[in-house]
Amino acid sequence: MRRYTTHLIIACVCMIPLDALAAGIEFPDNGTIATGRGGAWAARPTDGLAFQYNPAGLAWQRGLRVTLDGRATWTSLRFEAPGAAAVGSDDAYLAPAGAIVYGFGAVSGLDDLTVAVGAVGPSAMGKLKYPALGAQRYMLIEADYLIAYASAAVAVRFLERFGLGLTVQGAKGHARFSQATWSGFGTGDDPTQDTIANVDVTSGYVPTAVAGMSVSLTSQLALGLSWRPAFHYTADGTLKSQLPASAEPIKAHQVGDSATLVLEYPDVIRAGLEWSPTERLRFEVDGVWEGWSVLERIVIETHDIKVAYSLGDPVPVPDIVFDKQWQDAWSVRLGAEWTALQPSSSLPLNVIARCGYLFETSAVPDDHLTVEFPNWQRHGVAAGLSFDWRGVGLDIAAAWQVMPTRDVSDSKIVQITTPGLPPLDAPEASAIGNGRFDGGHKMISVALRFALDGWRAATP
Repeated sequence: MRRYTTHLIIACVCMIPLDALAAGIEFPDNGTIATGRGGAWAARPTDGLAFQYNPAGLAWQRGLRVTLDGRATWTSLRFEAPGAAAVGSDDAYLAPAGAIVYGFGAVSGLDDLTVAVGAVGPSAMGKLKYPALGAQRYMLIEADYLIAYASAAVAVRFLERFGLGLTVQGAKGHARFSQATWSGFGTGDDPTQDTIANVDVTSGYVPTAVAGMSVSLTSQLALGLSWRPAFHYTADGTLKSQLPASAEPIKAHQVGDSATLVLEYPDVIRAGLEWSPTERLRFEVDGVWEGWSVLERIVIETHDIKVAYSLGDPVPVPDIVFDKQWQDAWSVRLGAEWTALQPSSSLPLNVIARCGYLFETSAVPDDHLTVEFPNWQRHGVAAGLSFDWRGVGLDIAAAWQVMPTRDVSDSKIVQITTPGLPPLDAPEASAIGNGRFDGGHKMISVALRFALDGWRAATP
């Protein structure tokens, strides 16, 4: 059994390509069951992805289980600046995830001991592309963001009703994006005077964790709480620039390209209360707080990058600072499940229907809104189904999120400018975030679950 389990863990983890997992700054989470419940999955999650939401939920899972999950997300965003408009869209962005769980049952005085390994990424926009000469080009032209969490978890249950869990994680990702910077004289937005900056950085494994607890208050009520601490994220790579044609007469060109991306990820606290008034009906309400006020800026540290030209000594390129000044955000998630069909001797099939609603406040103040991360205030609705047949489960879910229109007239987001080259005048930055922002996300998620031995395995 031990050899079989080890081989299965290796095989399943290898099926999950870390470089394809999710991307970007986070917004409501992935996982098919959670998606169908509007993200309300913190009280006592009963699928393999519990290690991400609340690892204490693993303690109620016994036997050997495998979860393979995948989601496709379509993001749309329209930015209308005075006198111009730009539409950003992406193809379906695929975000796989997976987990292997083994519940030992009673061990050394504990009611249950469970371990799990897996990988998951936050649901996100992944890849975005806008017109190269569009009104948004000083915010973003094209992006391919990624961050994945390789995870290992352990959970215990004791005194029948209490569960504790801990997930240790390594966050690894990359960021590849391009945007225009202003290189003209004084202020302006003449595209022939733009420098196109291209950033390509990759991180190592940055340590983080998720700690959780769950308790059965009564036979009908379960309470769960989890916490992921804030962490410092860095990624090393290159910054390469395409200077405008106006740089040719003075033979301006970049020297060196080493750069580091630096940003802060927030504390995330989840609390969930689940009520099961009958054996076939469950309701859950969750509150999630994300401390995004730690993200005051995103910095590209330049390492001895200079602009050389024929009129003087090379000019150092200073660190590039993207002013964010984000704020803490919170969300309320409401989810419901109804067991439409229970297994019987003639038909061993279990069918569960789900629905959910989500409201999330914006982490981005209106005066710092950009097209980089479409993650301001949102409403979302979702629905899903699960089918379980003799140890094999199929989950499907769909969700739609809309972000109400934002009209910005006092933007504090300004152009990034190239260094001044004496005796030429230095470029001067103009505000670039004034205009109307509209956007939304559509998601479809599918998961397969396998209970691979005869031990008790609770269905979702």
